[in-house]
Amino acid sequence: MKRWITLILAAVTLMCGCALTILAEGNADGIPDAATEIAQIDKYGNIDLSISPEALRELGYEPGDIIQVKIGDTDIEMPIGTHYTDVDFGAPICCFITSGDGTEKTVLAICSGNLAETASIAEKHTVDSDPGFEWRYLGSYDASVTVLFSMVQKQGYADEYALHQLLNSKTDKREDYPQLTDAGEIAADYMRTFSNFYGLREGTDQYQKISDSFLESSLAAELGLSSVRNADLKSAAEAYLKRIGMTDDEIASLKDRLARDYSEET
Repeated sequence: MKRWITLILAAVTLMCGCALTILAEGNADGIPDAATEIAQIDKYGNIDLSISPEALRELGYEPGDIIQVKIGDTDIEMPIGTHYTDVDFGAPICCFITSGDGTEKTVLAICSGNLAETASIAEKHTVDSDPGFEWRYLGSYDASVTVLFSMVQKQGYADEYALHQLLNSKTDKREDYPQLTDAGEIAADYMRTFSNFYGLREGTDQYQKISDSFLESSLAAELGLSSVRNADLKSAAEAYLKRIGMTDDEIASLKDRLARDYSEET
């Protein structure tokens, strides 16, 4: 049976045109190790790999798993996700990225960071020719360095992955929630709403536009306030999040994340 599985994986690898080597029968989770190479380093320091997400899924690797990635002599533990923001700011991630035309690639990255330089794999230099930069490998690293995947914990990041996916999916458009009542909308869209209100001073144009919208009465009801005007929205929002089961650490992480998202949009 294992021989047939190996033959099928080999065929898939050839069809996908990816560099894949199966190195072991499997670890405690029954997932074999796999090796590949660096395809390129993009301008942000993200590392594109030769192996495709499809080939890794065939071996049993999927979003929500925690893996060990060994790049030459550098070991990094990270989860698998589908977006760079499926982890907290500054954390490493292996992304199964889908482009607009439906093609996929496997990318090693740091959320809002530069993995290639942080891990001392390569250094970015400005050049006159297009695209205006080049990566120069450091020490014993080069483009042919082996990148090894090993399973650490199957679906060990599943809950965190689901939470980040939820946060990434929220919008501030009422038409995106046709099936919800106003109160239900606030519950579903609350994270985005909190980023709008958090830290804004009363009297600013931005504050007034939000408080004059249909969100005002619904938000007040959800937070247990008679009105959001002149209210301590920060304390009310924190109390609400605790009532729905979030811990202090989760709330602190959420504040940091929403503050970054808001600053990027303004």
